[in-house]
Amino acid sequence: MKGLYIAVGVLLAVVILVGWNAVYVHHVTDELLNSLDALPEEPDPNTTPDQIARLRKQLDSHMTLLGLSVSYNVLDRAEEALYTLEAHARTGDVDQYATSLMVLRDLMRDFARLERIDGENILRLMPLDGARAVFYEHSHVNSSRCASKKS
Repeated sequence: MKGLYIAVGVLLAVVILVGWNAVYVHHVTDELLNSLDALPEEPDPNTTPDQIARLRKQLDSHMTLLGLSVSYNVLDRAEEALYTLEAHARTGDVDQYATSLMVLRDLMRDFARLERIDGENILRLMPLDGARAVFYEHSHVNSSRCASKKS
């Protein structure tokens, strides 16, 4: 019976930590997106690079905890996108700046999307030869049936 209580306690601790992590990543993502939205649509080479440097420091301050759950590939791409955005802001290249800003916004949204607790992310964790394969097979069969009924 003691083992059951320990197992339930560990499970509860894991669920709480996963929930806290999802809330934390969502909060950080919102904070970073708000900072991105505060950036001008057209760069001013005199002020915009400083704003981007502050945004980079803001991201760096969360990097340790984000690195525990968000893929380092995603974090590295975000850092690279920030440096690219800053470079385009310094040169005043409006088109490249706008493109870099859009890419960076998408990456920030990926932070939250990848850490969201939903069926898609849970299925992504399962091996393909298990329940996920059954799920995909079932979905494919149902979509095939729907397509044949429409014909």
